[in-house]
Amino acid sequence: KPKTSCTEPSNPSTTALSPYLSLGCLSPRTAWHAVSEATKKAHSKTNRSKPPVSLHGQLLWRDFNNLMAHSANAQYPGSWGRMKDNPY
Repeated sequence: KPKTSCTEPSNPSTTALSPYLSLGCLSPRTAWHAVSEATKKAHSKTNRSKPPVSLHGQLLWRDFNNLMAHSANAQYPGSWGRMKDNPY
């Protein structure tokens, strides 16, 4: 995300949801709808970010990368986790 620092402990710029999403404890669909509901309930004067910086944008980017990883592994099994001989 632009203008943020993921290593700044006093002002975190991430949600820390990644492990829960990656391990299946939280589904991307549930997160998507929760963000939509929270956005609807927020005061109308609340500043709202837009994709790709918004949580919706981050969820879309995460799923795009997962799709790319699965596509790469389907075409070249084992290629996603290595640098050498990786066509991607």
